[in-house]
Amino acid sequence: MLSLGYTLLHNHVYTFANVVGFDPYCGYFHQPKHGHAALASGMMEEFRQIIVDGYVLSLVNNNRVQPEDFEHTNKGIRFTKEALDRFLTGYYGRMQQTFQHPTRNEKTTYLRCIELQVRRLARVITGEDPAYKPFLIRA
Repeated sequence: MLSLGYTLLHNHVYTFANVVGFDPYCGYFHQPKHGHAALASGMMEEFRQIIVDGYVLSLVNNNRVQPEDFEHTNKGIRFTKEALDRFLTGYYGRMQQTFQHPTRNEKTTYLRCIELQVRRLARVITGEDPAYKPFLIRA
């Protein structure tokens, strides 16, 4: 579940990096490696715990996943189709969850926060902002 959630999160960051005009393969935390979007991997770190880890823990702690939600395949253990649909629905619901942004005077979503962070990095690179400040749920 964590791996699937991290993959989804990585794809969101990758998309916003492209939208802003970055090359998602040129990163600063992860070593460059052919075929690895290092920038997306680095930028997703500040969201892993809040978005993915928290979501997966809530599924486990609230008994919303059961052993019968998984099946053995020739590629390993996978969600059943029904369980995958529930997981994805919950994940995308979490991405659209609104909350008061800790440093901006506005309500926002986690998806919008990812975009804001990528744009913040762009402002640092162009010299508009002096330093990059990571997203923290509490300022």
